[in-house]
This record gives sequence, structure tokens and C-alpha cells, in this order.
Amino acid sequence: MIPTWSLSLVIGTVRERQETSTLQIHIQYPKIVGLDPTVQGPMDAFFLNRTSPAVEEGCASEKTNIETEELRWPTQVILNYRVAYNQKGLLSIIFDDYLYTGGAHGITGRHGYTADIKTGVSYALKDLFVPGTGLLPLR
Repeated sequence: MIPTWSLSLVIGTVRERQETSTLQIHIQYPKIVGLDPTVQGPMDAFFLNRTSPAVEEGCASEKTNIETEELRWPTQVILNYRVAYNQKGLLSIIFDDYLYTGGAHGITGRHGYTADIKTGVSYALKDLFVPGTGLLPLR
């Protein structure tokens, strides 16, 4: 039997870009190829669906800014990612989100996603450490 962590994954990038004088949307999220379809489908859906709230908020803000004539600079939605870890059957991705809706500065957020590439089970950060030690468990 081939160990899970020896699967050959290809991690590509989906890019979506929309720019007008009042709205800039720049989105990048991962597209993984080489997983079992029962794992890949939900993972793909998660990556795509996590972009929707920021885009919706950006579009709503743009509309409000236009209606109230508060538009000094374009509303910006910038979502990006990087692969932080891809070893021993675990895939960990860091998402960086930026949303500017007007005012002095935008809002930046960073979110992690870690999953077993064989089962698709995702983990919270606390799930990856041996309780009370602060050490990562051996896999």
C-alpha cells in the first residue's frame, strides 16, 4: 500500500480579477489536483466558498459608497494564499484577506486551513499539538 503522504499533488492557483473605477477585486485561491474525488470536491468547494462573504461585503460597500457619494477611493477586496506545509499527509494553507471599504485604512485578516489529504478531515490548530506540551505530534 502506498502511504498517503506520497500522493502526488499539484497545487495550482485560481485567479479572479475585476476592476472598475469604484471596485477592485483580486482573488487567488488554491486548486488542488491529485486527491481522491470525495476529498477534492469538498476541499474545492471550501476554497471557493470562503471568497464569497468578502466579495459580497465589498460589493455592498461599493454600492453604499456610490449612493452616499462617499467614494474617494475604490473599494478593494484582495484575497490571497500560500501553502505553509505540505508533508506527511497534511496540507496547511494560510489565507490572507484584505478589505478596504472606505475610511482611514482597510481590514486585514489571516486564516489557516489544515487538512489530511487522504480523508479531507480539517483540523483546528489545537488539534495539531500534544496537549500540555506545545509540541506537534508525530504522524
